[in-house]
Amino acid sequence: ERYDNRVQFGMVGFPNVGKSSVINVLVGASKHTHGLVRVAVAAQPGKTKHFQTLLLPGRDDMMLCDCPGLVFPSFVSSAADLIAAGVYPIAQMRDHWPVVELICRRIPRQILNAYYGIKLPAPSL
Repeated sequence: ERYDNRVQFGMVGFPNVGKSSVINVLVGASKHTHGLVRVAVAAQPGKTKHFQTLLLPGRDDMMLCDCPGLVFPSFVSSAADLIAAGVYPIAQMRDHWPVVELICRRIPRQILNAYYGIKLPAPSL
């Protein structure tokens, strides 16, 4: 979109997929560079709380826009879904069983066993 003679590029998507990190790469900033404007990033979802804009270095006619992650209601039906999707931080979880059950329903036992090097028991009838 063009606004005020600038082309605006928006980073829109699910929470915690790297939108802010991509913007930091495009502006040439990292947590180790000083003096460059950058957007904050975190391993936990929810770090970006509001719409942020940065000019692309050397290109005053291009603006990068970062926004908080979006979750579409049709994809989410419970708090466990929100935690498993990375929308809510694990630290906000009060009851872990619904999330564990959700993950166990979605990921086959063989994959969990192989990935974590464990042997989960077969379900009893």
